[in-house]
Amino acid sequence: MRWILGVAGSLAMVLAAGSASFADIQRNGVVTYVSEDAVEVNGERILLGPDSLITSGGRAVSVFSLRRGMPAEAEIDDAGKLIVLEAKGVVE
Repeated sequence: MRWILGVAGSLAMVLAAGSASFADIQRNGVVTYVSEDAVEVNGERILLGPDSLITSGGRAVSVFSLRRGMPAEAEIDDAGKLIVLEAKGVVE
């Protein structure tokens, strides 16, 4: 009986972790466009929201510090808004 509870608990954790990551979409590439309300990575427009975070080297940076051609990794929610964008080589 105890092994059934262990398997059920493990299955619940796997399903919960899978559903959380399934909603988020990853985009890798280079920055192709920047404005105050959107960023493009490889030509795909990603809207910025009030909770969007842009980082470089582990520190928060301004959207206006981004330049076209910078390598970037973006995490997008299921509504198409930016959660986190990690850019490489930002200088402020």
